[in-house]
Amino acid sequence: MINIIYLLSALSALVISFFLTGFIRSFAIKKKILSKLRQRDMHTKPVPRLGGIAIGTSLVIVLFVVGVLYPDVLRFISEDRLGIDRYLLGIILGSILITLVGIRDDLHDLTPGKQFFWQFVAAGIIIASGIGIDFIRSPWGLIYLNQWTWQLFSIGSYTYSITLWSDLFTIVWLIAMMNVINW
Repeated sequence: MINIIYLLSALSALVISFFLTGFIRSFAIKKKILSKLRQRDMHTKPVPRLGGIAIGTSLVIVLFVVGVLYPDVLRFISEDRLGIDRYLLGIILGSILITLVGIRDDLHDLTPGKQFFWQFVAAGIIIASGIGIDFIRSPWGLIYLNQWTWQLFSIGSYTYSITLWSDLFTIVWLIAMMNVINW
């Protein structure tokens, strides 16, 4: 049952994004929020911007609906922050930040350095929530990335530690995926 809920959630987000993209495209054209033509681009006329709003909004809508209808599906660990699963809260906060940065970039053309900085911060939020890639499956077996861990501090019952290879790999992976989507 849970797999069907995840599949329906993904399909719902896809459909919502598809329809919202049309509305946002019309809004961007009406308000002349268009990309500037550059030598390296393939398109020959300005393209509407702000498409990230459709993706971010569809994520929030689907998470809200699933959270109301099937709250246990959005529970990954037993620890809450602000009444929300700690992992889910990290994903939501990181997603909101990167959506806002994308809007800012669409409106004001952020430099690549500023974009990278905010991508790093968003990935850091996700990692600080406890999410990390602990192993990689390879043809030679599992490669464990969580071997070297250092405790940094404790807040209440939660102890935050750095897991060197896991955290580094997760940051690189998340930033790479943000840029793949952006391209």
